[in-house]
Formats: sequence, C-alpha cells, structure tokens
Amino acid sequence: MLFRYLHLMLEARNPLAAFHRAYRRQVRALGQGDVLPLHKMRRAWDSFSHLLDINWQTSFQCPVCKGSPDVIICDGTSLGFRKDLINHESNRETQQSSLQVKGSDHEERVFLPIPQARVFLSQFAGVSPSQKKRGKARRPSALSAQQYRELLSSLSTTPHLSSLATLLERLSRNGSHRIAPNPYKKFLGELAKNGPLCGMLQIDHSQRQGHTKDIVRRAVTNTLAIFDSVNAAHLQKLRSDAPILADFLFEVYKAEGNRIPEDVSALVKDIMDRVSLPFKHKHDNSVYPPPEEEDTFGGYSFFPNLPLVRGQAKYAKDAQRRTGTRRCREPSQRCNKMYGGHPSLSPGIFTMFCQHGVCYGFTILKSHESPRHPFEILIGRFNRAPRVVVYDNACRLHQYCLNREPVFFMNTLFCVDRLHWINHTGCSDGYCMDSYGQHGSIDVQQINSQINEQANAGLKRIKAQLAYMTQSKFLFNAALFLAFKNIDKQQQLEISWE
Repeated sequence: MLFRYLHLMLEARNPLAAFHRAYRRQVRALGQGDVLPLHKMRRAWDSFSHLLDINWQTSFQCPVCKGSPDVIICDGTSLGFRKDLINHESNRETQQSSLQVKGSDHEERVFLPIPQARVFLSQFAGVSPSQKKRGKARRPSALSAQQYRELLSSLSTTPHLSSLATLLERLSRNGSHRIAPNPYKKFLGELAKNGPLCGMLQIDHSQRQGHTKDIVRRAVTNTLAIFDSVNAAHLQKLRSDAPILADFLFEVYKAEGNRIPEDVSALVKDIMDRVSLPFKHKHDNSVYPPPEEEDTFGGYSFFPNLPLVRGQAKYAKDAQRRTGTRRCREPSQRCNKMYGGHPSLSPGIFTMFCQHGVCYGFTILKSHESPRHPFEILIGRFNRAPRVVVYDNACRLHQYCLNREPVFFMNTLFCVDRLHWINHTGCSDGYCMDSYGQHGSIDVQQINSQINEQANAGLKRIKAQLAYMTQSKFLFNAALFLAFKNIDKQQQLEISWE
C-alpha cells in the first residue's frame, strides 16, 4: 500500500489523506474489512519513507558534472509550508567575521557614470524611454543641438570619456550630430545603459596571449588583422566571449573602408581598461568565519554534495542597506520580480540544477526570493564559482555579486533564461543567452534554460501534501521527491546507478 502511494506521490497530485479515502473505499467495496485510520497511516508513511534505501549523495549528483557543476540553472518555486512552523532559531548564532568586505561601487562599474549623459547618449543611439516599454515603440526623436552640446560638455569632465567625446565629434563632422550612424547605434546604446560594463562584456580577464583582452588589444592597435580569414580562430574566440564588441568592430570595419578608426580604437582601449575595475578589490580567506555544522534534515537547506565550505562574511553593502544609504537607480533600469505569496504559507524553496537536469539541492525561503538566496548558495558552497549561471533575474544577481564578491565571480557568465529575457528591456544584451555560442568549453546555445522551470512545475504535485508539515518533515519529503526525479533523469541519460 505504501509503495503504491510512493509512486502516486511522484506522478499524481493527491495528498496522503485523499489516497487514504480512495484506498479505504476500494477495500470496503471489495468486502475486505477496513484499513488503518489516517493518523496511523501518516505515522506508517513517515517510518516507511525513512527506511527507504536512498543514497542521497548519489541521487543528488550528475554523472557528467560530478561534484561541482560548471553550469547552474536556478530559480525559486512556491512550494511552502505553514509560516508559523518555520524554525527561526538556528542551532547556534551565525558566525560573522569582524572584517568588513568591500565590493565594487556602481560608479566604477558603469562606463558612463553621469545620469543625464546616459539619457542623451541613449537618445543619440536611437533609443528613447518609450522603447523600454513593451510592444512597438515610436520612432525616437534625435538630439537637439543644445542636447548634443550638453552631452559633449558632460563627457569632457571625466578623463576616461574623452575618447567617446572624440568619436562623437568625428561623427558630427560627418553629419551625424543628432543621431548615430547605424554601425554605431547598438554599441553606443549599450554604453548608455546603467548596468555594469562587465555585464555587457562578460569576458575572461586573463592577460595571457590568445585570451579575449589580448585579442582585442592587438585588433584595435592593428597588430592583428582580426577579420582576415587566417585569423578566423581569434575572431571566433572574440565572438564567443564578447559578441557585442565583436559585432561592433565588424560593423565599423565594413562601414569605414575595412579599417578601425583611431577614435574607435581609443574608445575600445578605455573600455577594456574600465571593464576590469570592479575586480581590483581582492581579499584573502581570513574574512570568512568557519562554516556552520549542518543538520541533514534539521535546518533550512539540503545540498548533500555541496556542503558549506565557508562562513558568512560581513559586507559593506549590507551595512549600507541597513542604514539606508544606498542610491536609487533610475526607474527605467530596475529589474524586479513581482511576488504574490500565500498569507499563511512560507514563500517557497530555491532549487539549483545542472545543465543535464539533475537537482543538486534546495533551500527553504524564509523571505521572498531575492538575489541574496543564490548568492549565499554559490559563495557558501562552491570552492570555485560556476562558469555559467542561468537565472531569471541574473542581471540583478550579477550586480549583487559585484557589490560583495566581484573577484570570486570574475569569470562567471550570468545569463537570463530565454523565457524571461523579453521582460528585461533595460538590461544589456550581454545577459542574453542567445548572444553567445561557445563560451569557453561550454556551448551556451545547447543549455536548456527552462530545466528549472520544468522541474519546479513537477513540484506542484506535492504542494498540497507538504503545505502543513513541520519544517523537518517538509525538508525530508521535498528531498525524497527530488531524489526520485533525479534517478529518473539519470535513467534517461542511460546511466547505471547503485
């Protein structure tokens, strides 16, 4: 009977009470007496499920990715239990280092730190605020002569913007003082955004020869003929790591008579210098306290193959949040997830999958989902950051990471999943999965960005059953469901498991 319910739990939506009623009706109809009362069946199920011979480490590990996956697809789902049953008391007080960690600042992450100049440059690039709304936008109005003068004047106040001013002056002399020529529009529009420059150019920051920064430096100084067929491998490397920059250089190269103008070269050099600024804030492991001891089903998280490797550091940005000293971003540049929530149930769980569809674990959400949840999992449980993180709010997660641990995530590619990308109207195309092909050793085009959404949809089957469990039983039963789903996935991959 309990085996039958186990399989129904995995495929149907009936909680134990509904199964008990149906089974009792069946037994009575056959004249076979009666069955255990519901409260005893609940105890029987609890004992039976804990006696199942499940290797948690094996069932929560992908045979391809092994212990630490290079590609992570993560998201939250509204699988909750009663709020009043949440254990808000930890086994011991969370240790926090006395040393405060400083991440990067917004001013050093954006290329154009002057808000009004961003508005003018965006308009010069052919993008107006009306185009950031859904649906078709009106044709934007070009810059007026006064606005153009104000834009050049504001650029002259910042040293690293002189190359951009020089470029705009050349375009003006060629008759483009109100709106940029087509080869320049998209790239200038990207520079005008309020997001981090290292989000637009998510490149490998190695200085070794043959890496992206070296290829760009040689291309703009004309020591590497990047668009010659003999250098196809270098161009492919540039396209895979920095597609926005590669497309810009190619369009300019064609439009300017198979050459890259000096002012464009100077602008790109300034960009490559500035893209590395957020990663100058390095610190050693002394800022992290020892990790807490975890109780398998007595805490908030279940990651059998990803134990905590470091404690929680103390971040300067968190102190700013508490004191309310943060500066608000421009409304058009904010990406926020909207939450409804249940009045009496917890917000849900946050799950993490590899690119092959195997769940590596989950954590209970005590508050509404935010970038803090994936950040704490990644910084707390990974010795080395994943190469690719796919998340529906990846733009904000990237900025959250840059505010706290920029060096740890320096070589991580953050991508918004394909389903939600259409809503990110103010974000750089550097967060769009379809901008990338082969990113290092990972083929981004082959990643199913909906793996997490599809798996979370399956969790709805046990939503009613888990809603009124205690925290430890909720954690165990959610883990049990995901373990069997992982085993199914492993069998689909034709992997033999013990």
